[in-house]
Amino acid sequence: MKYWDWTIKVTPSWNNLTGTSQSSTLKKGIDFAPGTVTNWKITQGHLKEFLDKKYKRKDLTLKELDVQFLMDFDFYAKTIWKCGNNAALKHIQRIRKIVGLALATGLLDKNPFVGFKGKQQKSNRTFLTMQELAALEEKAFDIKRLERVKDMFVFSCYTGLA
Repeated sequence: MKYWDWTIKVTPSWNNLTGTSQSSTLKKGIDFAPGTVTNWKITQGHLKEFLDKKYKRKDLTLKELDVQFLMDFDFYAKTIWKCGNNAALKHIQRIRKIVGLALATGLLDKNPFVGFKGKQQKSNRTFLTMQELAALEEKAFDIKRLERVKDMFVFSCYTGLA
């Protein structure tokens, strides 16, 4: 069975679920936004690195996935990769999606997320001051694409679209 970028085999493991296939390329932009596929590939790379560094393994069966693994992955993301709390939880959220699929298809009997607590922190958004916005307006870019992005951003600031 194929789902997104994952192939689920009889003995499901992370490599089975995170193997590359043409299906992800074909579905990019159709079923999934290109950014979604890119973000999954980033999480996939982090998982592979984490398994290699922490467990000295290339793969992990889904039945071995437990709360301790999730807590270790969360801690690793925050300390080694210097992810903020919300970014680390976003990686965990992508793993949760895979686990949900495995549970729904009967590949997992129990949910390893039971007992895992992760809480999003409210982010403090800051706004540009009028002086900062004016300085940005005056900034000239040599690259036409960046000039266009700047113009769209400044426009969105003035119209309330940002």
